[in-house]
Amino acid sequence: MTVNMSEKNVIVTGAGGGIGRATSLKLAEAGANLVLVDFNDELVAQTLELVKAVGVNAITIHADVTKDEEVKNYVEVSVNEFGTIDGFYNNAGIEGKIGPVAELDKNDWDKVVAVNLTGVYLGMRYVLPVMIAQGSGSVVCTGSIASTLGLPQTIAYNAAKHGVAGIVRTAAAEVAKDGVRVNAVAPGMINTRMLHDIAGHLIPGMDKKEAAKIAAQGASPMGRLGEPEEIANVVRFLLSDESSFMTGAIVAVDGGTTCTASNDG
Repeated sequence: MTVNMSEKNVIVTGAGGGIGRATSLKLAEAGANLVLVDFNDELVAQTLELVKAVGVNAITIHADVTKDEEVKNYVEVSVNEFGTIDGFYNNAGIEGKIGPVAELDKNDWDKVVAVNLTGVYLGMRYVLPVMIAQGSGSVVCTGSIASTLGLPQTIAYNAAKHGVAGIVRTAAAEVAKDGVRVNAVAPGMINTRMLHDIAGHLIPGMDKKEAAKIAAQGASPMGRLGEPEEIANVVRFLLSDESSFMTGAIVAVDGGTTCTASNDG
């Protein structure tokens, strides 16, 4: 299936990261104009260079997604630059400190929840009025297998990703009548820096990338890591008109991890 997003204007937060960058490239290949948002100026500049090589219009905006005024600003700049916001990939997230619930410092909890949950809410808070006013738009948030499963030693991340699922379902029910769709993609174990760091912590003494491969083999019936591009393909579909009758969905892209409690046979 060829997805055509020419003349569509899309915001991507966390555009400097693995899934954010892969999705930005997939959207560019489909013809979308892009607003690339990230806190890391160096990484998002690299994404900008890659998408501009495809030949689309794109800009970058530095923003902390936990700050109300900075989120409001990236939305206003997007409208001023391109006129409409046809798609919004509400993606920025961090893993935070890995460790048991009984040892997690409140400051570490607050940081993860601020980025992964409050940041998602704030993006919706300022993008949805634009889409409602224009009578169209598609929002995709990044959930996780942690939106469904309990993952030991990731309490803040897990709680926030459960919350993302609630935000998506609630917003979808509210704005469907306005012609706006809201869905989420729920990645499993994906070959990114974030998973490497988590796996390296959980399997100490082993190369991080190798630890991630072993973790995926044990969790996924497919027995392998997913690639960022495999998430990006689904995000692009959900942002496009090809998914016109989908809203309120949390779409698992996880190699089957959440379809079974165990793959031991």
